[in-house]
Amino acid sequence: VFPIRVVYRQWGDAVASATIRGHIEETLTTSGRTTLSAATGDLIAHNPPTSPTALGATYAVTEQLHYGDEGGWLLDALLFVPALATSAVILTGNVLWIVVRRPKNPNATPRLHRLLARLTVGFGCGLVAAVPVLFVVALLMPDGVDNLHVWEESLFFAAWGLLIGAAFFGRSAAWTARWQLALAGVLCLAVPVANGLATGAWPWVSVAMARWSTLWIAVGFVLGALLLFAVTARLRTTPGPTQVALNPKTPAEPALSL
Repeated sequence: VFPIRVVYRQWGDAVASATIRGHIEETLTTSGRTTLSAATGDLIAHNPPTSPTALGATYAVTEQLHYGDEGGWLLDALLFVPALATSAVILTGNVLWIVVRRPKNPNATPRLHRLLARLTVGFGCGLVAAVPVLFVVALLMPDGVDNLHVWEESLFFAAWGLLIGAAFFGRSAAWTARWQLALAGVLCLAVPVANGLATGAWPWVSVAMARWSTLWIAVGFVLGALLLFAVTARLRTTPGPTQVALNPKTPAEPALSL
């Protein structure tokens, strides 16, 4: 048996369960799952490995590559690069769409283009800030909270939604992007701090106890924060020749190099 994932549901409750998914052969397309009671170990459900259809096999392979279940850290790193590239294509596509349609007079920029610039900032920069919120909430949430995953997901989407909404009230898209990226940097720094407060696994403790995965997550958030602060410092919001402000009567400002 080759287990690839264990999913816990309603952890801490009397009805908590653990679903183990895996293979009986070294293939990506034949998988099954077994659900056990986390309290007693009794069998709740058993779905033996099957040979799926072509569509099912494609989904099974894609799902395992998406979650990094196979291939080790090297394949995870290789998939991480095109994942970032895909996100960049979506955001830069919006930016280019606005740029090529921008009139010479920035005050004549159509309202639809200004709204799209705000949405691009809210969805892109807001998501960067909302991700560390999910980690902080998961670390600081009190023990014994029912439906913890629901709270985590709800607060993540609530934070993202607030940042998207806030993008419509700034002086310009560039100004909004700058403070949201700065906020994302602060929140990234808050993740290792929250982890230290909640679990005691400060970076130096992780080194002493050889908890390398915990250490590298903390290092990743710190490096991400430094990168965000560097981008924030280089993002111009001073008066310039371009403008994607929501109010066409406001002074011209650049927005995300548009």
